[in-house]
Amino acid sequence: MNYYPYRIPYTGSKNKIAYELIDIMAEYKPDAKYFIDLFGGGGAMSFMALQMGYNVTYNDFDADISGLVKYIQNRVASGVHGRYGLFPDEWYKFVSRDTFKACLNEHTPFAEMARICYSFGNDRRFYAFAPEVERIKSIAHDIVVFRNENAVDAFNNIMDANVTSCDKLTINERRLDFRRQITQTQRLDLKQLESLERLQNLQSLQRLESLQRLESLERLEVFNLSYDDVDIPYADKNVIIYCDPPYDKTHKYRIAFDAVKFHQWIKAHDKTIFVSEYASDLFELHSKNVRCTLSPKDNSKIVKEKLFCNRNLDLLGQVSMF
Repeated sequence: MNYYPYRIPYTGSKNKIAYELIDIMAEYKPDAKYFIDLFGGGGAMSFMALQMGYNVTYNDFDADISGLVKYIQNRVASGVHGRYGLFPDEWYKFVSRDTFKACLNEHTPFAEMARICYSFGNDRRFYAFAPEVERIKSIAHDIVVFRNENAVDAFNNIMDANVTSCDKLTINERRLDFRRQITQTQRLDLKQLESLERLQNLQSLQRLESLQRLESLERLEVFNLSYDDVDIPYADKNVIIYCDPPYDKTHKYRIAFDAVKFHQWIKAHDKTIFVSEYASDLFELHSKNVRCTLSPKDNSKIVKEKLFCNRNLDLLGQVSMF
């Protein structure tokens, strides 16, 4: 079976290694039917676990991101669509700097979408575009999303270009056509416009609808709790408990996190818990070089992602004597 890395764009996402991590944990827990994602974030691990057949508990203490996951789940289940896709029509409008600033203090699914899709590195704090490029980004957005002829004329006048509107049915097809036209006009220095990366973020959200066709979203429970308040009623052999906590001394997150308390909780827990971190005094199970996604400005750094466990397990999921 082919697995797709569904996720909400999110700082530090595990979408590129989600299958590999779950597959490794499954080797130690071959009888597991449940997957509990205690720091769910953008949902990459939860959505991969759904595809792999697990009954999934997604949890995140941040009510805005967990609320967005629940909103998408309900939106897909209801079958309601806007004119342009899965979400209400306003979600497809370009988010200006002023709208973004207003959304910083709002707690709605739309505000969380705007913070994620229109921020540097999806960090939900800083607007993605400098003032001098915001207008042309907005015009290009209207060309691709709404096939706006006035936007086409404005773009050509400002950039001294000759782009044309596209009659393709989907936003993604029109985005690719716009990129093709830009790249063929070699005298234009529009590298950032070629990708229209904010639309790619929105499309990542919209792709989650495919999980319903896989009949998996009904196996997803969404919670907004502290990691230590999530009920885990299953026998240890039947559940994979996974934590991807804020990494100590790295990216600054919106909600303060007590790493010392977390590690004390892990070590005292009576069930097996797997943890992704760069470094830990827990038992190391796996390591992999990956490109760092924690910096909104520089993602070229290669770091060693590691998977740890609070128990020294053998591949049968039993506690090792050695």
